[in-house]
Amino acid sequence: MNKKIKIIDLYNMIANKEKIPKKIKYAGEVYHHNIFKSNYFRDDNGSHLDFMDLNDEVEILEDNTEEIEELEELEEYDYINKYDKIDIQENRLKINKLIRAVKQMRKEKEND
Repeated sequence: MNKKIKIIDLYNMIANKEKIPKKIKYAGEVYHHNIFKSNYFRDDNGSHLDFMDLNDEVEILEDNTEEIEELEELEEYDYINKYDKIDIQENRLKINKLIRAVKQMRKEKEND
């Protein structure tokens, strides 16, 4: 399910130079953000977004958060000797543990 925010909150995000959604839906129409014109535009006819009421909600169609993936197992050709492999494997395990922690924090934040 896509997240919804009020238009006034979207304007506050823009004013505070926060990351804003690239793609939103308002009044049944899909709009994309144009960074050069600081507004949202429709792809089909190029019209810009005119909000009627700042308390109306827009639906965020695209999450700006990049999904992070865990590192995969090493192939035989990814290391020089068995000691390098052990060091690399240990680091990979630590990184994957951090990635899982970040994903968990994001999930908990979504549920708040």
